[in-house]
Amino acid sequence: MPLTYADAAEEVLKRHSKGAPMHYREITDLAVSAGLIEPGGQTPAASMNVAIRQEIKRLDLSGRDQRFRAHGRGVYSLTLADDPLGGAVQRRNTEVRRQLRERLAELDPRLFEELIGELLTAVGYEDVAVTKYVGDGGIDVRATLTVGGVTRVQTAIQVKRWAKNVSGRTVRELRGALGPHERGLIITLSGFTRDAAADASSETRMPISLVDGDRLLDLLIDHDIGVIRRKVTVYELDEEAFSSEAEAEAEEAAEEKAAPAEPPTPATGASRPDGRARSLWPLPGGRLAWKAALDRMLRFVASEAPTMAEAVAWMIEDFESVSSEKVSRGYWQVPKSFGLIEATGERLALTTEGATYLKDVSPRLLLEAAKRNVLGVRELIDYLRERPHASGEFLERMRTDLGVTWETDLQVGFRLGWLENIGVITPRGDAWALAEGSTPAPPDPPPTAKPEYTLEDYFAGKPAPVVDLFTKLDGRVLQLDESVRRVHRKQYIAYQVGKRTICSVIPQRKRLRLVLPLDPRDVQHPLVRDVSGIGHWGIGSFEASYDSAEQLDQIMRWIAQALTEARTS
Repeated sequence: MPLTYADAAEEVLKRHSKGAPMHYREITDLAVSAGLIEPGGQTPAASMNVAIRQEIKRLDLSGRDQRFRAHGRGVYSLTLADDPLGGAVQRRNTEVRRQLRERLAELDPRLFEELIGELLTAVGYEDVAVTKYVGDGGIDVRATLTVGGVTRVQTAIQVKRWAKNVSGRTVRELRGALGPHERGLIITLSGFTRDAAADASSETRMPISLVDGDRLLDLLIDHDIGVIRRKVTVYELDEEAFSSEAEAEAEEAAEEKAAPAEPPTPATGASRPDGRARSLWPLPGGRLAWKAALDRMLRFVASEAPTMAEAVAWMIEDFESVSSEKVSRGYWQVPKSFGLIEATGERLALTTEGATYLKDVSPRLLLEAAKRNVLGVRELIDYLRERPHASGEFLERMRTDLGVTWETDLQVGFRLGWLENIGVITPRGDAWALAEGSTPAPPDPPPTAKPEYTLEDYFAGKPAPVVDLFTKLDGRVLQLDESVRRVHRKQYIAYQVGKRTICSVIPQRKRLRLVLPLDPRDVQHPLVRDVSGIGHWGIGSFEASYDSAEQLDQIMRWIAQALTEARTS
């Protein structure tokens, strides 16, 4: 039996792109070639896109866990749901599914029909009526499917609680019993023979929809009919919270191979307001092997969607020169700096940019990622357009132009090394010059206007509970005073009074991080930490974590304090 479009999309992503996003057209092509779906129309790709989007919307409204994540522009990935209990949850669910099938097989036929009627109501049918048990003419349930409030489809349903597969004869009998404006549907606990499937989908006859036992169980479980859904709280590491520590480990990894070593500074893990990473590091394998190492790392993430612990162990196993877990963890900061991977809870996955690059691993695409995401890369190229430069000249110019406080040219050297790996520059004695034949893109034109950001930009793909937390917070903050206004920055949402920022909100997957211009040393609270020595977005060094509506009153007291201090200072 063919799968539904959404189930086929999940299967394709598991087989071909477990840790990387994929466009719905590519998902559709792979699903068709593997026989997972049998398109009945001329636009199966559009149907695939709609099916995935509708599931995301439906699960979001119901507050249930998602299996897909939307990246925008028709690109989707798996949500990388993990079972940290070593498969115990999956084994339990499989056993309950088996028990549900057994109980349904033993159920009184009349009760089984009534259960199907309840299911049809849950999936959206209206006017559901179980027919009289005697003299029903072979029709067990009648119902009306309303499509978008535009059309109403009268449906006659046969329910077969059989152990044997339903044959084509049953399909033909139902078709013969249909009224002039009715469509047919057969639901069975078993399956369908080949001739039943062929007859039901015949292009020369009225089509009959079929739901087999596996699909029936899926629908019952999805709508909590015959089962009870229980939630278990399981904690996992949030890799985003350790990004600065990872930067320090990457620095240590680099220092093992470079001299003189640059001591860590609080600014190392920070990014500029334009979002570009300050730190970039080499990878193992030798100076001209960094790109090859990066490509291997990305392929591993795309195929396995590993946890950070699994990624660290893989690198130690695959790279002979890497023996330390701390150094291995630091190396994984490099593809993050390029904007090619991201952490989703404990697991790593390719970003949309990373998936695009991995399709052909071209130096051109890597250069674009470096210029877009790493501070100083496009500036170095601009300098070399003027004339060859020595490393020391780069450092002085970057200190002046970019405001970096690097004490040595170690970071400059790593950027030059990556540009050499990409093939854009070449050494000439003690200096560097653009490589012959390289055609880096011209300098970016000066911006004519700042881009405008909307709340949708911040919350695209975020779970409904996080959106709800922000909605409650936003209403309370804007009611503090008529002078408070909301400003949309590139990486965060700011609340300001005049030109003073009283609160910065950074939306994350499971919570909101708030940064305020208060002294964290004055507060001892489990929600608060001092980020004065850690790279972070927002104005201030007082960071509060907000992941529950019960915390809102306390959060508002701190924001009100920041408002008072802004008025009096």
